[in-house]
Amino acid sequence: MAVTHWHDALIAGGGPAGAACALWLKLLGLSPVLVEKGEQLGGLQNCNPFPGDWIPGLPGITGTAMAGSIHDHVRRLGVATLTRCAVTAVARLSQGGWEAQLAGEGPGTVRARFLVLATGVLPVTGGLEESASVLIGPGRKVADVDFRGKRVAILGGGDNAFENFLFARDRGATATRIFARHVRARRDLRRQVPSDAISGPAYRADAKTMRVNGEPFDVFLVLYGWEPVNPVGKQLGLVTDEKGFVRSDERRRTSDPDVYAIGELAQKLHPCVATSVADGIVCAKDIQSRLETAADNGPAGKD
Repeated sequence: MAVTHWHDALIAGGGPAGAACALWLKLLGLSPVLVEKGEQLGGLQNCNPFPGDWIPGLPGITGTAMAGSIHDHVRRLGVATLTRCAVTAVARLSQGGWEAQLAGEGPGTVRARFLVLATGVLPVTGGLEESASVLIGPGRKVADVDFRGKRVAILGGGDNAFENFLFARDRGATATRIFARHVRARRDLRRQVPSDAISGPAYRADAKTMRVNGEPFDVFLVLYGWEPVNPVGKQLGLVTDEKGFVRSDERRRTSDPDVYAIGELAQKLHPCVATSVADGIVCAKDIQSRLETAADNGPAGKD
């Protein structure tokens, strides 16, 4: 399908970081296009039924409600948005800027001066497959489990593992145990979990028999942390850390200065909704500054 319009920035990923970037660019008088593979903007918050009490001004507001508000806000401001659509490949154009190939319910091809990667993360599986008894990652699927009378094995040693230990225990699990090769949870959570409920560092989880180190369980909660989702990162050859998270500077520019990485894909000091929104804003302001400087120095050619 023919290209019909140039955008100032193509933003891949409609979670809090991508949505914030798109909103700010729109309000700054620029032309962003936001591409999201899901049906609704909001990213992982769509699967978060818990209140965001850590976010100032949103006491009691669930992640699910927040995602809906993000979606409505972006649409209400008239940001060009393509849902059920994903960026599958990108190419640098000779006159500057990028051409992106899209899959799904999109126009097929979009061109933009800058590329912003806000594609986020997915929970690490640890080689396990999700099922009715094996739940990978936190969120709604865990909240929907009836834990009463169940034996629950929690695999992982971070904050999510310890928080979900307390969640399952408080909802009637008869036996809850954490299996962790490394305990990384913050101190206040560690204090609430008895030391005899934590096993490690060596353990073997067998999802076929639902046993860990030979001990039977009814439910596995797999909480090994997060891994980046970056479908075009290798193609672009961006510098990443050892886990594949894209490195970006204080302006959120990557090793390619015309490509930005924001939100949890960039794995900043404390990835969360608040820091992701801040990333999107910083990125938008840097793009605005660069475009205004370029305009002052003469327009770049586009066909």
